[in-house]
Amino acid sequence: MPRTKANKHNSVTLEASDLLEGLNKAFAALLKIQDFDRALFTAFSIVADATGSDGISFSEGVEITPAGTLILPQRMVLHKTNGMWQRLPPRSFEYDVTKSPLKEWMKLIRSGRPIQGSIRQFDDFLLTKLGGAAIRDHFLAVLVADEEQQMGILTLGSDQPGKIWQDAEVQMVRSFAFALGSYTARRKAEESLRAKRDYFRKILDLNPNLIFAKDRSGRYTMANLAIADIYGVEVKSLIGKTDRDFNPHSEEIERFLANNEEVFQSATPRFIDHYTLTDPAGRLHHAQASKLPIMNAEGEVEEVLVVITDITRQKEAEDNIREKEQLNRTILDTIPDILLVVEMDTQRYTYLNIDRRKEVFGYPVPEIKGHFDFFDLIMHPKAKAGLPAFLDRLRNASDTHIVEAEYQVRHADGEYIWLHERAKAFRRDASGKVLEYIAFIQDITPLRKNVIELDEKNRQLQRYIESNMQLENFAYIASHDLREPLRTIRNFSQLLLLRHADALDTNGREYLNFVTDSAGRLNDLIEDLLVFSTVTATESNRQYIVVREIIDKVKQGLTAVIEKHGAVIQEEDLPEGIYGNPYKLQQLLQNLISNAVKFHRPGVPPRLTISGTEHATHWHFRVSDNGIGIPEEHFERIFLLFKRLHSRDKYEGTGLGLAIAKKVAEQHGGEIGVESTPGQGSAFWFTLRKP
Repeated sequence: MPRTKANKHNSVTLEASDLLEGLNKAFAALLKIQDFDRALFTAFSIVADATGSDGISFSEGVEITPAGTLILPQRMVLHKTNGMWQRLPPRSFEYDVTKSPLKEWMKLIRSGRPIQGSIRQFDDFLLTKLGGAAIRDHFLAVLVADEEQQMGILTLGSDQPGKIWQDAEVQMVRSFAFALGSYTARRKAEESLRAKRDYFRKILDLNPNLIFAKDRSGRYTMANLAIADIYGVEVKSLIGKTDRDFNPHSEEIERFLANNEEVFQSATPRFIDHYTLTDPAGRLHHAQASKLPIMNAEGEVEEVLVVITDITRQKEAEDNIREKEQLNRTILDTIPDILLVVEMDTQRYTYLNIDRRKEVFGYPVPEIKGHFDFFDLIMHPKAKAGLPAFLDRLRNASDTHIVEAEYQVRHADGEYIWLHERAKAFRRDASGKVLEYIAFIQDITPLRKNVIELDEKNRQLQRYIESNMQLENFAYIASHDLREPLRTIRNFSQLLLLRHADALDTNGREYLNFVTDSAGRLNDLIEDLLVFSTVTATESNRQYIVVREIIDKVKQGLTAVIEKHGAVIQEEDLPEGIYGNPYKLQQLLQNLISNAVKFHRPGVPPRLTISGTEHATHWHFRVSDNGIGIPEEHFERIFLLFKRLHSRDKYEGTGLGLAIAKKVAEQHGGEIGVESTPGQGSAFWFTLRKP
């Protein structure tokens, strides 16, 4: 049990040793308990118990304004009820003390003198705010301060009327108040340091640069989030470790440590313009680094602070720019056109892409370089005369508009060549005036010559067409007009043979037979010429045609020939219908089928197959036979006018049938050809373009 003694004011008072023991316990509570509020609660309850108090409060940052207003923010308030300490809600209030003895008391307290007395001498407002449930009757107020600053006021309260705290108790409270002041000052300093450290850590971690410090052995002593992210670890995992624990690229590590050692040796900062760093994922980073020495108290370099800026994106952007510039230079150097940048007012070029050329318009490049008026010297007089108008157009054109011109310049051989120039505004001043323009110049002399030659050929073609049309008209008229006299010759020759054959000798009858046969062949030739001229002259008006119907018409027209030679015609895979000129397509098929029947092998009945397929853009037909065949060297020749491979004695014909077939195919946007093996047969094919 604690030792006590009686006095005239208290029924029980603690011995000095007990006060000292309580004070030590209060000190221990402040020092050992980490939670500040819990430490205050424990220490306050010990001090209050040791001094026989029923309440205790701590007001932190108490002040009296020049106007006399007391500002009292309470930090903690405790009151003992039924032997148990309870924490009451702290309050903060303002009170006018100009007419109250509290003003003088506050001055005394803040001077370091403890004050005690009855709270009942104050008005009800102060009694409620200052004491409340913690101070019911008497109070003891002590300044809380350390050696440098005042922190607040510690107030003890009692429910006992006339309570007086003895000197030993007051001294204990003052000692505790001083310890509380020191503890509070230290706590505030630690909180301030912790806040600054947290603030510094946030700055470090928000900084995109890699910031860290290393000791002489290469161990991390400090690091920010950026360097930890590079290695894919947390910041705390870096501290005390070296790069060898994270980076397998020993060459990079050794180079970096060597740079650090230079800073340790020289004790001077070092800047590294460029070096590489590989992260654990194998990505290569380009960086710049600043290395600063950190000294200890003895003036020795203890650590090296490193700030690394990742310039990978900048380096990639620079590389891309260099590559694009190189590409642009390559393009400009290799394009066949001449590229110039020209000053508008002086007409002197500031750029000319001739570095990789040997000559320009026959002039050696070394002679051109430095002659900024080169083009002006070689321009044709007419070109010079038209230059002002060209420049006016360029001055008035928008930045997107291209101004073009064609003119002549003198080649080194003395001849004038044609150039085509395309120009647009390149640089303007603030007012919009064109200062420079860019121009592409192309030598179009070969093109101009080709145009002239093409014009001449077009004129020749036109003359040929007109001549051909005249020839076709002549052929039509001639064949039409010749038929009547030819018919007369043939008819009268036949009448002579019928009515007067007895009057003629053998030679006479033979001569008349020759005339009759020749007239017949001439009539066939005229008929084919008339068909050819008709096919050529008339337009190919297209309409829908049922394929099998047109084939049936051809077979019907060739019935006598087919039956004479015992020909067999087979139809396979034919499209249902096509679009074309019925008359001309019937003529085409008739010529192909009649040829296939006519040119059969002796003793072998003709066998024909007609087939056709439909494609996206055209129809394809094929007429094949088992006839005598055609040598390959004649595949083109047989489609020419009057070209025969056999004598008339062996095979009849005029040599116009395939020419007519070719003309019809071409008029239908198609073509015609043949595949053949001599002695085995032929296959004629033709195409018709879809409308």
